[in-house]
Amino acid sequence: MEHEAMELQDVPNSQSDVGTQWEDCTLGDHNYSSSLPLMPLPNTADQGTQCAEPLHKNLLRTEALSLLYTGLSVAAFHSVAEHLIPLYKGSFQLDPTDQLLLTLMKLRHNLLQDDLAERFCVSQSVVSQLLSYWIDHMEENMREYIPWLPRETIRATMPQCFKDHYPGTTCIIDCSETPLQKARNLDS
Repeated sequence: MEHEAMELQDVPNSQSDVGTQWEDCTLGDHNYSSSLPLMPLPNTADQGTQCAEPLHKNLLRTEALSLLYTGLSVAAFHSVAEHLIPLYKGSFQLDPTDQLLLTLMKLRHNLLQDDLAERFCVSQSVVSQLLSYWIDHMEENMREYIPWLPRETIRATMPQCFKDHYPGTTCIIDCSETPLQKARNLDS
């Protein structure tokens, strides 16, 4: 019995009660309860970014998440990535697929650059540069994916108010009307 007590006392960082000779398991659950200094964790992060692994693997793990973040299915996102990334000429250290994801998230949700910078572990200036690069890159390499209908089809499906007031219209980007509260008396 004395030999066992001696062993428990000699073991550094042992969470035991010398009087009862048993180890208190609850004290071992918390690192801050030990008397020895904590060893630093090995650096497992990608040196180019501060994140451990590319975010697209985590954020696009299901169809629902992919649709939420990008507006594209997982297959469509990977198809766009397969088309754009071989043409990539940027010099950013962030994974190119994550760069594309960041750009699509900005376009889909109009997130603040600070929010994107925090999520993708880069600075706000890098986010700004990435967005500028990728929007130009996408416009340059994806023109063929935007179909333009013949003028006859556009005219046939155009709202009547546009036919009356804007007969030369070929594309309506956003047509919405929002009623506002107006004062009845303009002098007030």
